[in-house]
Amino acid sequence: MRPLRTGDRQTIGGYQVRGRLGLGAMGEVFYAQSRSGRPIAIKVIRRELADSPEFRQRFAREVAAMKTGRRVLDRRGPRRRR
Repeated sequence: MRPLRTGDRQTIGGYQVRGRLGLGAMGEVFYAQSRSGRPIAIKVIRRELADSPEFRQRFAREVAAMKTGRRVLDRRGPRRRR
């Protein structure tokens, strides 16, 4: 995890943003925590993609895969969540 940059949001959707996880073609991924301290990743989509029907379909497939796979990726590689 890398530190937040100047201008990065401190909260997204009620979650406290703690750092940066990555940057890709779709947007930026942040490490955040819920009020109870549960860790989560938040992907912030690039503005120019948000209105694209093709992008929305691709992103919907990504979300569906994440929901069914229940896989976690960390520095050690993929593993099953307990």
